[in-house]
Amino acid sequence: MTRDYNELIKFYENLIGNDKCIQILTNETALPYLLKKPTCTRFSLMWISGPNQEEFVQQLKEIKPRFLLYSSEIDPYNDVVERIPAVVKYINQNYSFHSKFKFWTFVKRN
Repeated sequence: MTRDYNELIKFYENLIGNDKCIQILTNETALPYLLKKPTCTRFSLMWISGPNQEEFVQQLKEIKPRFLLYSSEIDPYNDVVERIPAVVKYINQNYSFHSKFKFWTFVKRN
């Protein structure tokens, strides 16, 4: 693991505190494991979540994670906006920019 990812793990741990789960919108699927937290929804890989956008949004509405890892400039498949537009629309309506840490952008529930 690179130094940047080690620093991301520390930043993300401090951000989520005692939250029971995390939700990422990137394809960096090792993050839940490294943070020792499950994903808030069953969607941990954006690459395959496109056909299930309604279910994804419903789970976000029910669980209401405080923070989302919204984007990653180093995710090789950084195509979330194109792949899951309905989910992105929901997030843009219910979350706001929280912080940028190196290559990663986080949003927080309004």
